[in-house]
Amino acid sequence: MAHEPNVDGLRGRLAELEMAGVSILIPAVIDYEVRRELVRVRAMAKLRNLADMRQRFVILAGSEAAWFRAAEFWALSRRMGVPTGPNAALDADAILAGCAATVGRPGDEVIIASSNVRHLSRFPGIDAREWMSIMP
Repeated sequence: MAHEPNVDGLRGRLAELEMAGVSILIPAVIDYEVRRELVRVRAMAKLRNLADMRQRFVILAGSEAAWFRAAEFWALSRRMGVPTGPNAALDADAILAGCAATVGRPGDEVIIASSNVRHLSRFPGIDAREWMSIMP
């Protein structure tokens, strides 16, 4: 059975991070992953919540550099024998890691907030943490 996130806890953590001046970006590939299932099951209230988040935070459309880096991560994980999905899959984890690796300026701390830290930690240089462990 899928683990249902503590939505109130996540909302509280988002508010804390915002108040601390942390920039919160929503990668477009993650919006897609969440949205496709909500559309499939016709979860209209949750789709409205997602639309509100799109208004509140910056949507990070993957740059060309992010896509190139994602391809490198995808290939590396397979060469190392630790893929994050089937070979025929697009692999949103690799795309997310590519976005994280190419966003920001030198000296910026880029952290991926995720419930899938195990997969994301396979990509070199990627800092992925559980939502509740990220401190402002």
